[in-house]
Formats: sequence, structure tokens, C-alpha cells
Amino acid sequence: MSTRLGLTESGQRRYKPLEDCREDIKKYAKFIRNTSKDESRKKRDVASGGKIIRHLRCYDHWLDDNHLESPRDIVPVDVEDLSVDLADNFFGTTPRERFDAIKTFHHWLARRTGNDPFQDLVGSDFELYKETEQEQLVKDEDYPVTDEQVELMMENCGSPKRRNQLIIKFMYQTGVRRGEAAGIELEDLDRDTRTLHVREEVAKYGKERYVAWQPSLDPLLDHYIDEGLRKALLAGKDSDNLFIGERGADLSGEAINNMVKTAAQNAGINQTIYADANAKREINGEDENGDPIYGEPIENRWQITSHNIRVGFGTRMVENDCDIYKLSKAMGHSSVEVTEKRYAKPKPDIALEDVRKFGPN
Repeated sequence: MSTRLGLTESGQRRYKPLEDCREDIKKYAKFIRNTSKDESRKKRDVASGGKIIRHLRCYDHWLDDNHLESPRDIVPVDVEDLSVDLADNFFGTTPRERFDAIKTFHHWLARRTGNDPFQDLVGSDFELYKETEQEQLVKDEDYPVTDEQVELMMENCGSPKRRNQLIIKFMYQTGVRRGEAAGIELEDLDRDTRTLHVREEVAKYGKERYVAWQPSLDPLLDHYIDEGLRKALLAGKDSDNLFIGERGADLSGEAINNMVKTAAQNAGINQTIYADANAKREINGEDENGDPIYGEPIENRWQITSHNIRVGFGTRMVENDCDIYKLSKAMGHSSVEVTEKRYAKPKPDIALEDVRKFGPN
């Protein structure tokens, strides 16, 4: 490969202009833009959509470097090469994030071609998932909050307290992502059966699903909906969304995440753990030309975010013996392999009794 994937010789990012990319990638970029929207919070937010498109523009470079005319020419052995290149030659976000964006593109493309080179591959087989220092930091960040930590966050979540308490507990009991929580509408709730419908246009990866909440959530939910708090937050405006922000605006996923981080800080259980590619750098004076002298990056990734509430949900489900396939569906993961990698503890004899029971004579 003549240059590091996605970078120029000088180490700067290089994204191929979208108009120069292959037709399939341009069509997928159009699809992503059409399914990304900030205003209603019912779709993928625009920033996330833009990140996916940037990953695909770099993927187009990789196709050039490997002399592949079309993504339709990819075969499973190419995927293994791709995973190695993504791990070794591309920096700024995690290899898994880039790999998943490309894999999802190929799932979309397979609906047109009938061929998906990613479908039978297990990510852990590839060098993509080797443990680098950065990957270990991400793993450290990917830990589950406990019941006690959730209670502490609820006690220290700030104003409007009852709404924020509801959000924290709702996310913990349903496992929804922050963006999904932001897009929930009142009609998505069946309060009689305690069932939430995560619609296709709200769900990450467009995977519709149904999840439930526990009776202990009802008092908070009833107070918020039936006793005037939601109406007061609307301030005379109209909205179908469950969670309402300041002065009647829709509450964004980012606002939910910031509320959770702040609640954990206020509770004394949060801290920054490392600096990612977007971190600012310390300024340690000026050089002889008056230009700033930059020091180490300032840590900006928090130990507890809304993501950790979701990880807590998944962990409690596994601890209570939930089937890993069903958990994958409940969490809306892109594949069962993702769920297994994050939540399953290998048991060599896990299938022993089923083989005895169901094996052929």
C-alpha cells in the first residue's frame, strides 16, 4: 500500500471526494443522508451519518490501493486483509467502528447483489481486533454501571429532576441507546403491557425491536406523563416525543448523554480516563515566534456515559441467564457476534446437555 489508509504522506487525513467514489458508495451515501436527520431525533443524527460517509470515502481509497474495481468484487479473504489494514494503517477512531461501517454498507449492498462477503465472518478471527493500547482503553470504558451507581445518578441528576430520573431508569431497564431514547414517541409505549416499540427509523442499523420495562418504573413514568411535568416542559408547544427538552424542544441524544455524565460527576463516581483523537491539547507557553507550545492531550473520555447504562442493562440480563441470541435482539446489535464478544463468558460445556437431549441417534 503506497500510503497509510485514509492519510497523506505527511500524516494528514485524506478523504476521497464523494463525487470521485464508486457508484455503489455514492448511492449508499445518499441513502445515509436521507436517513439522517437532527430535527426530529427519529433518525440517525447528521454528524453520525457524516462519519459513516467519511469511513466509506476512505474505503474507496482502500479499493484503489488493492486494485479492486468495485466493492461487489470483495470476497471473504479480502475482508481479512481489510481488517488488518484498518487496525494498522488508520487512526482517529476505533478499528471496530470503521469496520462496522463498511460491513453495514455491504449488508445494504447485498440486498441488491445477493452476495455478502461479511456474513459468515467472525470479527475476533481477524487482526482488526488485536488488543492495542487504544483498544484496551476503549474496553476499559466499556464497563457496566451497577444498580447502586444508577441510584446515585438518579439522586444527583439535576433539574428537571423527575424527568432526568425517568430517563436514567428507563434506559437502564430497556437498554436503549441515547439516540433511540431521544426519538421515542408517546405512541411507541404500550403502558398496559409495559412494552416499548423501537421503530426502524429510530433504531441504530434500522433494526426494529420491542423491549419491556419493569413495574418499578411506572411511578416515574406516570408522574411525568399524567401529572403535568411533560406538559409543563412543552411550554405550550406541540411534540409527539416522550422526552422534552428546554422550552418545548425535542431532547437530543447528546443532551441525554451530557445529563448522565454530569449526574455521575455530581455523584462522585465519574472521571475522565483517556484522551481520544478529538481531545484538546494543553498549551505550555509560546515559542520564540509567539506560537503556542502544545503539551499532552487533555483527557476527554468519561468513565460513565449513557453507553455504560446500556452496558449495565446487557450485563444484568446475562447475569440473570438471558439467552445471548435474545439479548442480541433486545439490544439491537448488528450481529449476535457483537453480543457474544461483549457479554458472553466462554463455557466449553455450554452445549453439552442440548447435544445429549437433541443429538441424532
